[in-house]
Amino acid sequence: MNNIVSLKHEQSRNTKEHIKTLFLKKKEIDLHVAKEGINLFYRQAYNVQLLFYPDYDYFEPLDK
Repeated sequence: MNNIVSLKHEQSRNTKEHIKTLFLKKKEIDLHVAKEGINLFYRQAYNVQLLFYPDYDYFEPLDK
C-alpha cells in the first residue's frame, strides 16, 4: 500500500529543488522522468509517493 504525501507549497518548492539537484543538473533529462525518479527515491526512503500535477508549479496536496 502506498502512502500519499500532502505537501504544502513551501515543502513542494524545496522538493522541486531536490529534483533539480538529483536529476536536472545531470545532462538533459525529461522532467517526467525526473519526477518518476524522485517518486522512486521517496518510496524507497520513506515509503511514500508524491503526486505531481503538470498544471501546477508545485505539487498539489492530496490526502488518501
